[in-house]
Amino acid sequence: MVDGKIFDGKIEDKQAIHIINELASMLTDLALNKLKLKDKIYKVADRDGMYVSVAVSGQITFRYDYRLNGRRETLTIGRYGEDGISLAEARDRCMAARKLVADGLSPAHEKQREKKATGRRADL
Repeated sequence: MVDGKIFDGKIEDKQAIHIINELASMLTDLALNKLKLKDKIYKVADRDGMYVSVAVSGQITFRYDYRLNGRRETLTIGRYGEDGISLAEARDRCMAARKLVADGLSPAHEKQREKKATGRRADL
């Protein structure tokens, strides 16, 4: 039941449920701030292949996993927090990276190439 309506199993109903489940599983700033420290590094999924990696120190890092040419690759998007990037910025960078993957380019390799060319940290 969603918004007081009982679904009858139609395709539209299944799509609505999928959208609701996807929105419910997205990270929020509140959820990021409530992440607990653990004895080992752990991941918390967001959407579109993006997730956060929580280090033993409490450092939260946005990452994006993707497949290109049959290989799994990971892009480190950036750190979360006052000295890092926001959740919204991480999602924007993730979407830009997804476009590169769709064009057959590796976001991680592009980031490395930019970093070497400028001699400083690259923002994808």
